[in-house]
Amino acid sequence: MTTRFVVAALLGGMLLVPPAAAEPPAVFVATMFGSYKTMDQWARNYDPCKEFCTEDFDKLLKAARAKKLIDYDPICQCQKGGDNYMMFSGSQGATDSDYRATVKKVGKPGMWVLDLQWVNGGWLIRDVVETRNGKPVSLRQRLAAAGA
Repeated sequence: MTTRFVVAALLGGMLLVPPAAAEPPAVFVATMFGSYKTMDQWARNYDPCKEFCTEDFDKLLKAARAKKLIDYDPICQCQKGGDNYMMFSGSQGATDSDYRATVKKVGKPGMWVLDLQWVNGGWLIRDVVETRNGKPVSLRQRLAAAGA
């Protein structure tokens, strides 16, 4: 039994990593939300999605903002940062390159899901699953249906 398997088993499988991956999904989520904690120090016009999202999801969010379909950052479910975030749970997708990280603001109600994809040696956000009217809704699908 390998050490990685034992550690992953002890942590509920949260550290499952695609072949040759250097960064577990939990590390990606922690690193990304670490930058949100200091959001007020970002350079003017810094777009975190450019760094943390797949190219097509980044373009979709830019189009949605231009059409005023969203007025918040769906990654942090906020309009301004400064909160502490945590990965509440995670699960491997259908393939090793898919991962769903359930996240939340520490000390606040509500959770949402970051749908991650392994791209060119690193994790990126492919979609955000939000709760709308008590049901999980893919932001990607909602914005596409609204014409973003």
